[in-house]
Amino acid sequence: MKIVHIAHTYLDNYSYQENELPEVQARLGSEVTVISTQDYAHCFNYQVPDLSLLDSYCYYIGQCKIVRLPLKFNVNYRFAMYKGLFKTLVAEHPDLIFFHEIPYFCLWDVIKYLKKEPHCQLFVDYHCDEYNSGHNMLSRLFLHKCLYRLMVKLTDKYVKIRYVVTPSTGIFIKKMYGIDDSKIKLLPLGGDLKKMNVCNAAKIRKEIRAELGINDQDILIVSAGKMNREKNIHLLIQAYNKLIKTRDVKLLLVGSVENAQYLGELKKLAHNDPNVFFLGWQSSSMVYNFFMASDIACFPGSQSVLWQQAICCGLPLICKYWEGSEYLNVAHNVLFVQKDTVDELQKQIQYLISNPQILEKMKHVVEMEAREYFNYDRIAMSISEDYYLQKSVLE
Repeated sequence: MKIVHIAHTYLDNYSYQENELPEVQARLGSEVTVISTQDYAHCFNYQVPDLSLLDSYCYYIGQCKIVRLPLKFNVNYRFAMYKGLFKTLVAEHPDLIFFHEIPYFCLWDVIKYLKKEPHCQLFVDYHCDEYNSGHNMLSRLFLHKCLYRLMVKLTDKYVKIRYVVTPSTGIFIKKMYGIDDSKIKLLPLGGDLKKMNVCNAAKIRKEIRAELGINDQDILIVSAGKMNREKNIHLLIQAYNKLIKTRDVKLLLVGSVENAQYLGELKKLAHNDPNVFFLGWQSSSMVYNFFMASDIACFPGSQSVLWQQAICCGLPLICKYWEGSEYLNVAHNVLFVQKDTVDELQKQIQYLISNPQILEKMKHVVEMEAREYFNYDRIAMSISEDYYLQKSVLE
């Protein structure tokens, strides 16, 4: 099967869904091309790789072919069209186009191709929800409920499946765009177990703990990602300080803190405790290693793909409850924090460190069930199954 992904914000060698899902599909035997932009349509508000330094805008990363097209026009990255998209699709001749949400105006070239090649199927993938989209009336009423809703209606007959990364995304697109339940299907974010090297987890755990001077018997709590106020890292440090520690408990904080004032606040809360490790920015592979060296992942703030990646690395989660986040709790492997308070967070952490048998049971179900659910191998195969099911219906 030939698969083409259209991904507005593809970042070379990162560990987002746009990277790992195509890589896994290629590894499983599909021919995969990712079509993206030559300048990200200026949609990032943080430092990203400079694409002008590339020798060519057509190249390979592993088994995936990457094609970067210039923009025909671009207004605020949401209103953008790729120059030469139709010709590129004709040249690639895909059986399946996997469209990653944002560049809606590119759908016209996609539909033009589908009319030429009716054997090809179109799946659209959504990440938007009430927490990351439509934060003001102009966005909700004009962008989502009018413009995007109209585009969904005009293109709906060409879209076979609309994937959502969380149940709350499904609620959002149904409410905003009027999409029928029959076309909505959950396709969670996940992790590439081979890339994570989980088969060597025990060895990695031993090595990382030795480097940090942490005994194997110590309980290690880890949180990772961008360290900002929305992530509630300040609450996590305060909760850690209040724990009744019947055995050695240590805290790893993996990620950059871009706000110097917030970093100062966090370090002040930590009181120079040698058991609180500020590890700064780390590569994806090192983040996975720190996960595998730990016992509990704690994410008391806004959502991130790191939640699923921590599960793939074998960790039980303590995380903030967001509407629909029950899907993470595949096998009773998650404890949810309902309130943004130190006491609520401390209570859940205390429960696990004071009940080692429960912690071990949660680790076991993660490894036996939850990890496989969020494995990109399984997720990629489910997309192939959906493709062949749709194909059989069309025939």
